[in-house]
Amino acid sequence: MGGRSPRPGEPTPPGGPPLLLRRPGDGTGGGRAGVLHLPGRPRDLPKRPQAGRGGSPGAPGEPPGGDRRAFPLPPSLSGAAQRAGPGAIGGPAHRGDQKAAPGGTGPHNHGQRSAGVSSKGGTLKGISFLDLVREDLQRVEAKLRDTAQIEFAPLAGALHALLDSGGKRLRPALVVLATKFYPCDEAKVLSLAAAVETLHTATLVHDDMIDRSLLRRGRPTLNAIWSDSATVLAGDYLFARAANFAAETENTRVVSIFARTLMIICDGELRQIFGAGNRLPTREDYYRRIYSKTASLFAASTEAGGVLSGAPEHQVRALREYGHNLGMAFQITDDVLDFVGDEKELGKPVGSDLRQGTVTLPVLHFLEEHPEDEVLSRVLWGRERGEEEIRRAVARVRDSRAIAASMAEARGFIARAQEALQALPANVYRQAMHDLADFVVERRK
Repeated sequence: MGGRSPRPGEPTPPGGPPLLLRRPGDGTGGGRAGVLHLPGRPRDLPKRPQAGRGGSPGAPGEPPGGDRRAFPLPPSLSGAAQRAGPGAIGGPAHRGDQKAAPGGTGPHNHGQRSAGVSSKGGTLKGISFLDLVREDLQRVEAKLRDTAQIEFAPLAGALHALLDSGGKRLRPALVVLATKFYPCDEAKVLSLAAAVETLHTATLVHDDMIDRSLLRRGRPTLNAIWSDSATVLAGDYLFARAANFAAETENTRVVSIFARTLMIICDGELRQIFGAGNRLPTREDYYRRIYSKTASLFAASTEAGGVLSGAPEHQVRALREYGHNLGMAFQITDDVLDFVGDEKELGKPVGSDLRQGTVTLPVLHFLEEHPEDEVLSRVLWGRERGEEEIRRAVARVRDSRAIAASMAEARGFIARAQEALQALPANVYRQAMHDLADFVVERRK
């Protein structure tokens, strides 16, 4: 990376001249001197296969750059009021439309919700079952946004931009809720919650680069504006920052859970990159992939929360079971929304998985009933991935019984998650986790 003097009239971002960054969508490969060409570097790999992210079987899904331009980075934020940015839980609540949930007839009414999903950023603010932990989550947000020790201003600015892009902050909410059954050191809870959210953010940075995604939540991804090498290093920094937060818990078992989860996530991604690209994944492949991609971190959030609070071992296992099943349902719902969601709400085009050749549960259900479907076959095997053909394939899956069948599986995981809660003390926090599980399959983004 290098710098240049600002053009006449061009503002200089905090921390000095703007970085030289890649123009979004550039594929020339020029200007890459000094970039290591490691085996498996995304640019050198074949197209993303359909196979799932690996792991050994257990419970369902659980295994035992070119032309460059200047991009002015956002200024660093300071002060408590500034820290509660658009992605923060606990900011001004926004009432969402109560549209039908994917594959269902509409949100359940538990008599406890004051609002639907926030209309900005997809966060959980405005949902009354999280009122119990709202102040905790505001403190987590402040900790995430505290970049006082990040000396390199562009990196601090990039971190704030990532946080400002939204996100549900669901994983920190799970950590906080899981620690509420027994007395627990608040500072360590905040550190653990910040650790899982930062780990999640780091995986998104790397995933977007691997997938060559230019948009997330309606905003340009980091790799759309930074070079590959800079994006990798930013993701690495976030992984290190997450590990530092985890170490602040001073609990070796929590740190071990954190490390094991990171290994599962990376293992799953590597298996997907190098997996066979000429066969349709099985249901077991799919479950393994979404466990590695999503459910492993949900399970780690609740398990580590139980460990940190000193919960009895059978309750720690129950918390992990809850998180695992919740995460599976969350990812299945995400995969359904990729077919039935609204592009403006999703912040990305529908059919994003098909564009990458990724086979998800709705596709598997569709192909079970229509194994010879020519439109979907042409898209999946890369023979025809034009925009019109992709939209035709999306419509065929969307209008089939595959959506309802997939959501039925998601609700099955939710039922198992809620059943696991019975091992925990009956209180308002257990009820909040029960209601949170319902939210996961009722959301629209």
